[in-house]
Amino acid sequence: MLVNNAGGALTPVKWSKASEMSRGDIAANLELNLLSAIELSQAVLPTMQRQGSGAIVNISSIAALHASRRDGSLAPYALAKSALIQFTRQLAQAVGPDGIRVNCIACGTIQTARIAALAKSRNIGAEAELAAIPLQRLGTPEDIAGVVEFFVNDAAAYVTGQCLSVCGGSILFPN
Repeated sequence: MLVNNAGGALTPVKWSKASEMSRGDIAANLELNLLSAIELSQAVLPTMQRQGSGAIVNISSIAALHASRRDGSLAPYALAKSALIQFTRQLAQAVGPDGIRVNCIACGTIQTARIAALAKSRNIGAEAELAAIPLQRLGTPEDIAGVVEFFVNDAAAYVTGQCLSVCGGSILFPN
């Protein structure tokens, strides 16, 4: 089993719109949010192929699915996480015959120490954001862990190439 959970929006918000993003910001976000998952997946595949089974879970973001979130900012991050979803599908197709399942989680905002530190400067968890989430709360690490557990155990034995949004319903409606 491999869970590719490295990631983060590296670009300062004020320079992160698609019309303003720099090549360096794009490269840094691709390296952290996409290329690390590709390289780690490729590193474990020979072992999984020899054993005839395995599960890979990639952690993406609803930023990859909902362009209007955060007023179009964090574009380099969203691009990298979008590519991670497509990589998930491509890899699932390639290694399914080897008995390896590959799935993805598109996370909403999850209450972590890092998010708490950024909350005020990025207006995360503000009343307006919570009001736009049908479950009226931010996610917890446990919310994500439960879905990872599902994807890696036998309950998901016939699930591959999928991306499940774990976001409290926040992408049901445009902001």
